Amino acid sequence: MSFITVVASLDDKEAVEVPLEKDDTLLLSNIKAQFPGAIGLRFPNQETGVMRAVRIAESGVLEPPEGGWGSRFYVAVIKAAGV
Repeated sequence: MSFITVVASLDDKEAVEVPLEKDDTLLLSNIKAQFPGAIGLRFPNQETGVMRAVRIAESGVLEPPEGGWGSRFYVAVIKAAGV
């Protein structure tokens, strides 16, 4: 089984390894189980220094970024309170 590493923020020292599906996708429900209020994932783009969002299909499945998941850290995107 493969995993990706997810944190609540780039400054967060506590990381969680979240399992990938057999087809290398990730269920949003697995992210929500570890990060209540999560609505997606993003990661720092090494080429631009800008945060890049991970694509989510309507079915709640996150697709691997271009080039695959790799060994980078991903940041959970948490819905703001009251939104």
